[in-house]
Amino acid sequence: MIGFTIYGKRFQGYCALLLSFVLSSNIYAQESEIKLEDWNLELENKVYKVSAVPWETEIAKGGTGRKEYDGIGIYQIRFYVPFELKDHSLAFYSDSIDDADETFLNGRLIGQTGIIPKAPSKTLIDFRAAPREARLYPLPNLKFGKENEIKIRVYDYAGLGGLSPKQTPVIGTFQALQARERNHRLLSDLPRTVGGSFLLIFFFSYLFHFFNLSQSIQKRKILESIVFPFSNYFSKKDKQHEKNFSIETYISARYLLSALFCFFSLFFLFSELTYKYLLIESEEFYFKIPTLGFALGQFVLQLLFYPDVFGRRLMANENRVISSFKILLSIVSHPFWTVLFFCYLFFLPPNRVWNEFTVNGVLYLFFIISILFVGSAYNLIQVGNSKNATSENADFRIQGFTRILLFIGMLISLIIWFFSPTLYPFSFLIMILFLMAYMIVSLGFIVKNRILLPIEPIEIFPIFTIVQRKYNVTYSEAEIIEAIYHGLSRSDIKKKMNIKEENLKKYLNSIYKKVFNHHKNVGTTGRDKLQRLTMILHTKINRNKPEG
Repeated sequence: MIGFTIYGKRFQGYCALLLSFVLSSNIYAQESEIKLEDWNLELENKVYKVSAVPWETEIAKGGTGRKEYDGIGIYQIRFYVPFELKDHSLAFYSDSIDDADETFLNGRLIGQTGIIPKAPSKTLIDFRAAPREARLYPLPNLKFGKENEIKIRVYDYAGLGGLSPKQTPVIGTFQALQARERNHRLLSDLPRTVGGSFLLIFFFSYLFHFFNLSQSIQKRKILESIVFPFSNYFSKKDKQHEKNFSIETYISARYLLSALFCFFSLFFLFSELTYKYLLIESEEFYFKIPTLGFALGQFVLQLLFYPDVFGRRLMANENRVISSFKILLSIVSHPFWTVLFFCYLFFLPPNRVWNEFTVNGVLYLFFIISILFVGSAYNLIQVGNSKNATSENADFRIQGFTRILLFIGMLISLIIWFFSPTLYPFSFLIMILFLMAYMIVSLGFIVKNRILLPIEPIEIFPIFTIVQRKYNVTYSEAEIIEAIYHGLSRSDIKKKMNIKEENLKKYLNSIYKKVFNHHKNVGTTGRDKLQRLTMILHTKINRNKPEG
């Protein structure tokens, strides 16, 4: 405990020292910085007076007002450096330039980031983008006490082009700007690396659970449950659904789809890392494949949550207006439309893919996901607040409100993307993490309660969930109790759970002890324990059936 306190204080001291160093370097940098705010920008032989913003920015905000210009642009600015700074090593710094640049000081090339193609076109030959890399260029031929000129030749392939928004290029001391560049790289790569690591862990975890659970399930049934959104959802009865898709198949399919979502999202996050070229050098890959992967991830989410909202009882026990409205929403949010959108993106050139997706695609997919997530939360809260609700149904309310909170988090990420261009890469990361959290919460609820969604207020928890809570049994013990309740023999139980006779005996002894301790008036000795357990399951457990 003493050692922990000592090391804790030492750690706090290191943090305070680091913070003071960062703050002091920033203060010193700001005092000696020369801000480069007013630029001349040449686009296609026409010169504009602009601020340090992307050239597509509105004229009122310092841009050119041009829309979707991709190609070469040249920024120029003249500035004066006081003679008093002659003893300092100065450098040029910008948080980022979209996509690639060549920067000149007084006619001399001082640095370049990315590669501008020799013959700029819509092809990706001899081109490398670097929109998220900071620019830090030493100034070797600076004229102190005189006027200097910086010229930045920029090539933009897709999306916003030129100087990044919400930042001002500066001239300052090399040491201070080097610390800023290091912090920028850390803030850019670290969140994506951490988020990608979580996605990778969950990908392998879900894949393991899928293979582990699907060993005893026919692969055909798993495939059928995945493509089920493309079949008929408008039946008032769910007998056939219950027959064709067991809860094990349902859960197994969700594990597989969850793993696929993590995989596709991982592609998108990887494309935003500054060190991505160490693994894959194809620029066409980064402009097209990650975006298509993100669209596929949204499609997978629709396969996951569409059945939860527009499932087995879409038209049951509802008036015509509500039923018609739900049918309309089910048509609008059907996964089929996302397939069409994916095909549309697939056949576009890489620059068009990025442009279309970052504007129309994000809004469209968020609209669809909003329908599914809000609809799912509404169904759960409605069941939890129904007149037949019991203490068991509290989980539905908690689950519903949790999904609402996660949806609000995704909504905030969209607002960040829309109103703060400098943070829009982080908003994608936030959105992916909230989507993953939503998926984890949903899957955990399904696995814990072993129940098919959507459900109606008159429905009840399965025997599995009731005994798990009533008797505090383990997951495997609850499975055995459920099998006994449904009349399975010992051999059937062993086959279903893939266990040996001695393991089944251990499970049963533990079940007898927990159940019989709960019901003190029932004997715990004798050879008819299994019969007494079956009787308790059918007579003592309240199944909460609605009256009438």
